[in-house]
Amino acid sequence: MENQILGLNAGAWLFPLAFFIASLAWVHYKKNLTHYFGKIPTLSRETALKIIQVFLLLFIFSIALDQIASFFNLDDTQAVQSTISQLFQAPLVAVIFLMAFGALAEELFFRGIIFKELGKWPSILLFGFAHMGYGSIIEVTGALGAGIILFYARERNKSIFPGFVAHALYNLTAIFLIGI
Repeated sequence: MENQILGLNAGAWLFPLAFFIASLAWVHYKKNLTHYFGKIPTLSRETALKIIQVFLLLFIFSIALDQIASFFNLDDTQAVQSTISQLFQAPLVAVIFLMAFGALAEELFFRGIIFKELGKWPSILLFGFAHMGYGSIIEVTGALGAGIILFYARERNKSIFPGFVAHALYNLTAIFLIGI
């Protein structure tokens, strides 16, 4: 039996954990948390609306990409769907935690560290390439589009946090819609 953490394959935790640790180590080394991640916004109606806007942009982009892929008969997402079906065998709390933790780790690393150190396009491209593990062009294209949306959310809000919440909500929504 494979190594399990909270009912999920240990490999599912590897990249998010690496991104998370690398981000925290870099910020500790540079000693400038808000430079990389921005300020944590107050919980307000305005912040909630910003999160909803980013979530809706991610969701609309995903639907549009799915429609384009279907039109051109380019569905290469079998590995993604297989991984999602495996998630449904784990406890719900573990899946929710992994999706939220993964989104946080990716936002810290790509929209925090990589963006501030290397710039806009390297952060977007590296985010897309980080999703190549499934061998799906659609998954990488989706990640590139999401990377652009999340980059602009980071710039507009001067913080990674609204994008992080929208990213986590999008991940959860997507896996539950795909898994149904």
